[in-house]
Amino acid sequence: MKPSKSFELTLSKISYTFVIIALTFTLALLRYEITFMVIILGAILNVVAIIFSFQHGYFGGAFSFLAHTSGGIANLVMFIDMPNFFFLSVAIFSFSNVLVCIFIAHLSELRSKREAELIRINRIDSLTNVYNHRHFQKLIQEVFHICENQSEDLSLILLDIDNFKMINDYFGHAIGDEILVEISTIIKKTIREDDMVFRYGGDEFIVLLPGIDIKNCEVVSARILSKIAAYKNQFITKIIPNYEVTASIGISSYPILCDNYNNLVHQADMALYDSKYAGRNNYAIYDNITDSFLLKPKEYNNYFKSLLILIDSKDHYTYGHSIRVSQYAYELGVIAGFDKLELSEIKAAGLLHDIGKIEIPEEILSKNDQLTHEEYTIIKEHSIKSTTIVKSFISQKSIIEAIEYHHERYDGTGYPSRLKGDEIPQYAKILALADSYDAMRSNRVYSKGLSISEAIKEIEAHSGSQFDQVYADLFVKMIQSNNKTSHSNFIYNQNDQNYNTVFAI
Repeated sequence: MKPSKSFELTLSKISYTFVIIALTFTLALLRYEITFMVIILGAILNVVAIIFSFQHGYFGGAFSFLAHTSGGIANLVMFIDMPNFFFLSVAIFSFSNVLVCIFIAHLSELRSKREAELIRINRIDSLTNVYNHRHFQKLIQEVFHICENQSEDLSLILLDIDNFKMINDYFGHAIGDEILVEISTIIKKTIREDDMVFRYGGDEFIVLLPGIDIKNCEVVSARILSKIAAYKNQFITKIIPNYEVTASIGISSYPILCDNYNNLVHQADMALYDSKYAGRNNYAIYDNITDSFLLKPKEYNNYFKSLLILIDSKDHYTYGHSIRVSQYAYELGVIAGFDKLELSEIKAAGLLHDIGKIEIPEEILSKNDQLTHEEYTIIKEHSIKSTTIVKSFISQKSIIEAIEYHHERYDGTGYPSRLKGDEIPQYAKILALADSYDAMRSNRVYSKGLSISEAIKEIEAHSGSQFDQVYADLFVKMIQSNNKTSHSNFIYNQNDQNYNTVFAI
């Protein structure tokens, strides 16, 4: 807490009054032995010492103490050797200033402690001694932009204590508080010093992991959950010996799953819901899969997830690219007015549109130079390969056609069937925009990804030739609106496979 204006004004008056009294006393004793300028200089130095004590507390007081004490002793010695009232007056003035500076330094230290305590209260949760929700809202933006500028991953864990309301209701709030403190301690001991823990809600914690990708975030989450499960509350175990305190975790990560900090929290919250729904005491990663009700029965859904895991192990870029394309396509579908069933189909098509790349040779996918004509021809086969794979477990014709034709161009020069205009399925037109935009925004080994404004200009330039003009206009408005909301100008930093143009192939 900074001192009030009245406090500062009062302190200034005291300081200057003391200086004037001391100066008058000195002048009365001096008679004619010293010049007026020397006295003025001494007064100024004393004022500086007082201000230094006020600004720097005990450190400034110690400095002023040494200066005034040594000066007072020196003048006292000179007075003894050569009796002169000037030396005596300066010695008295110096010793008096020591007391004033010590008093001011003490007041300054009290002020600093009050400031530090108010800052701590503003940032720290009083029960668990971790950062609070308010400080998270401030810090998430700062940490996100640092990771964005340094092209680093940023993962977020949202942890919720299972059945916490029941614990409070049956065992009392004191036991609930004890569990909150213990879990916050477990989290802090499990993560690195650079990671940050926040009490996000009553029984929710958020962990920010700068520089940690989603796979390592999974490792951290598993460790936290295992340590929480191993914790035994003495009071509860006396009543219910086998009772386990457990938690559920939702995970999201930048840049693989999202491109702004608002989505980072939102996605982790959705993943947390999936974790709770799956039976608690586990973690779930947001991957857009659980939002789709198309991939049934359960074995088809598992098969689908296995395919994504397989392509992630072979080509990490394609995994993240597919998730982002799915999200862009879904958002465009919402703006275009598609219903719930159609939106789910669009989302599923976005997730699966590049699944055929698992059959493309790895040396082509990971090549660091421009593709040859022969390699480019092989890459172009991925849409047909994707269609073949998807047909084995999905029967919706609209999804299959979207995947097969998402590289067709509105002017009829695309592939694989050179469809033109309205011959191209609506979902495929939407995927073409989402796919190309994400590809343009991604960094290549040999070229930097485009900014949001640059990518928008490319889409506008190819509206009516590569892209359906109606959907292109809607997509541009959507991206511009999203950018204003998130204040983000993120460029994906992945060493992805090469493209012969700025557009996806």
